[in-house]
Order: sequence, then structure tokens, then C-alpha cells
Amino acid sequence: MVKKVKYLNHDEINHAKWDNLIDTSTTGKVFNYSWYLNQLCSWDAVIIGDYEAAIPLPVSRKWGIKALLQPNFIQQCNWIGEMPDAKELEQVKLLILSNFSFIHFNTNIDIITFAKKRDNLILEIDDIKILENNFSKSLKKNIKKAKAFHSVSFNMDVQQTINLYQSAYGDKTKHLKEEDFNLIKSLVHKNPTNFINIQVNYKEETTASLLFAVGKSRIHYILGAPSKKGRTLNSLSYGLNEVLVKFANKNMILDFEGSSIKSVHAYYSSFGAKNEPFYEVVYSRPFLRPFAFIYNNLLRSI
Repeated sequence: MVKKVKYLNHDEINHAKWDNLIDTSTTGKVFNYSWYLNQLCSWDAVIIGDYEAAIPLPVSRKWGIKALLQPNFIQQCNWIGEMPDAKELEQVKLLILSNFSFIHFNTNIDIITFAKKRDNLILEIDDIKILENNFSKSLKKNIKKAKAFHSVSFNMDVQQTINLYQSAYGDKTKHLKEEDFNLIKSLVHKNPTNFINIQVNYKEETTASLLFAVGKSRIHYILGAPSKKGRTLNSLSYGLNEVLVKFANKNMILDFEGSSIKSVHAYYSSFGAKNEPFYEVVYSRPFLRPFAFIYNNLLRSI
């Protein structure tokens, strides 16, 4: 029987069936759930059959046109459920291209031929001793030193994490606006069981703070930053190590969510992380290509 491939506007999506697909799919991620998407973006979807497979499509308006853009704090618009065959994949591609004039998003399959492969680093959380054996020499040394004078607390003080992040990286992440931070903070407070916030302390002073989304056997690194003192004390590395200790031997994966910045990539790799690549899809209709150039080179960093 041929399964119908259809584009659904947001008000046509059955959220109960959608979330059931996430629950039962091995490719579903916590950020695919309707409650997560609803908080951070407007979204439509392409569905196959009776929610046997699907992909979420965040909808934005740029320059008066309909655009598909990757929302902040959502790693991928990944394909969920049964993998499409060649005919279905072509239908999915045509539906996406016919509904959006400008596209820039991440996904887990080569859904459109002009997608680029990007690195995403993940770490299977085994026994902590096994993990430590795969740490780089410098990381082992730094964590060993940090253990002598650090402590951690697990709390929901997300604002502190945001403040540290903005202080440490705000000049390099101008695409993240105050509204984005307010949205993720609200999402955490509405769904506390799906998030972990870690405060790293040196004596009475907070020297790093980290936020993770948890679900579908993965821990996604959302935000993290050290203070100026924490940078010299390796507080962030200590915090990440404490996450590994907490979830050791629980069949979980720490998803660092990758980075194209070489130094960050090298840092995550020092934990023994391996690459699980994703696809970055960029497309614009011919009449929009001058605007696409401006977006890719200027507006994304404003």
C-alpha cells in the first residue's frame, strides 16, 4: 500500500500522534516533542502515512517571505520514524521546496542534494573509569586538579547559566537575543524533568554553570560557560565530568551538539567524543540569492 506524503500546517498536526511517534522512534530526540517545538518556534511538518514518519519544519518570516530556519536551542529538524524510500524522499523534498522560498536548517538525513555534512560530537556514557581512559592527557590532568577544590549542585537557576554564558560568549553569539534566552528559561521551568542545570562552585563562588536537555536516552548540551576565574580553574571541564559521573552506566549519550569552531571541536574531542554528522541544508530561490548572501554573511551574527 502506497503511503501518502503530505505537508501539514501547524493547526492540522495531531500532537498526540506526533508525540507518540517521538516516543516510539529510535531517531526521535527530546527537541522533537511538540511541547519543546511549541515553546521555541512556529512549525509545520511533512508526514508520511498515519504518523509513521515525519519531519518538523520551523516557519519564519524573512523579508516578507516564508522561510525555513533552524531555531536557536533546537539542534536539528531531524527525520523521525521509518526512513523514506527514494520515491517518498523525492516527495518530501518537493514539498519542502514548494513551501519555502528560503531554507537554512539542520537535519539527520541527506534530504536535499545540496546539503553539506557537518560534525556533531557525541559520547556514549560508559563506566566512568572507561571514559577517563579515553580522555586526553591534558584533560585528565585538569580534571584531577579541579576535583581538589570544586563542588557542584544541581538546581534550576537557569538565569545564572544564561548570565555566565552572555558574559563569556555574548560578543560571539549576537544571533542569540534576550527573547531566545527567555524562551529557553520558560521551557525549562515548564518541563523541569527534561532539563538539568549544574552549578560549579569554587569555595563560595560560582565558577561555571551548564544546562542540558534530557530525553530519549540523550543529554544535550544546551548552554555552558565559565566565569573568568572558572576559565583558569577548569571549572567547565569539571562540570562536564560530573555529568558523566551522574549518568555513567545508564545507557545514555552525551550530545555536545558539535561546533565548526576548531578549538571547541578539539575540546569536545578531548573527552573521547566521536562524530555523528548531520546535514546543513541551505537553499534560496533565484530572486532571493542577494538577500541570502546578506543573511549568511551579516544578519546571522546580528
